[in-house]
Amino acid sequence: MKRTTCCLIALCLTICFVLPVLAADEGVKGEVDWVNGVVIGYGYGTAEASNNIAQAKALSMRAARIDALRNILETVKGVNIDSRTLVSDFMVKKDIIVTRVDGVIKGARMVNQHVEWIEGSPLATVEMRLCFSAHGSECLPGRSLVSALNLAEYKDSKDIPKQTFAGPVEPPKSESPAKKEPGELACSFDSSKPVSGIVLSLQGYYYKRVVLPVVAADKDGELQTIYSVNQVEPRIIRTYGIVRYSDTLGQALKVAELGDNIMIVPVKKVNEENMIIISEENASKIYETTRHGNDYLSKAGVVVCSE
Repeated sequence: MKRTTCCLIALCLTICFVLPVLAADEGVKGEVDWVNGVVIGYGYGTAEASNNIAQAKALSMRAARIDALRNILETVKGVNIDSRTLVSDFMVKKDIIVTRVDGVIKGARMVNQHVEWIEGSPLATVEMRLCFSAHGSECLPGRSLVSALNLAEYKDSKDIPKQTFAGPVEPPKSESPAKKEPGELACSFDSSKPVSGIVLSLQGYYYKRVVLPVVAADKDGELQTIYSVNQVEPRIIRTYGIVRYSDTLGQALKVAELGDNIMIVPVKKVNEENMIIISEENASKIYETTRHGNDYLSKAGVVVCSE
């Protein structure tokens, strides 16, 4: 009896205090990898000591898998669709969304699993992943969070300025071009070819990553939309979403969907509503490069980069 009690105490201490081999940080149960476009869930499970080792292992793995799926669901619920709305809020409004999200979560992939034995009892740890969208070789249309949420219907966000930026502004001839601060990124692209996509460089500004970002310009004291869910084709929204994220410019420039002539646009600021604000001058450049049938924004050719 005394030995059994000691074994149970040791097992509990291992589950509660030992750093899980699959999680990046102690206590992490789920996280969003915005750069790779996946939701990660970690699961932990055990089973009573048994002479049937195979059965005990299977039971611990089953418990760990159920735990991981539960943690993916909780992580998904905490994802921001926009600056005001969590996925959990969106799910409350429509039962069909709940059903769809539940369905794609059950289809999450197992990417790592491990079992260790402590005094004859198995402790299983697993890592499972759910695709955000159909981007990437391992993510299929109809099996992602974006497809489950059906965000093509999400057109009434209060975060989106009602007026859309509708044309370039010519600077007064008497004015000289604005001087850039040392280290400030210039808007760059090859003007001799059609622009194929844009990278919005945050340049260190804090931005809370969301599924449906809004990019705007301040024109005469009024915010006007440059990019939002309203600019993207419904088919693209349902399948691929409207944005990808990167931590570095190097990562951003490798995103295949951006093509081979990428416009790098410096962000002017991020406002209190978590809206990305760019200069009027750069808004004009985007406007000009999306005309004449080259509307890369409608294809979601946009990456938000932390650098």
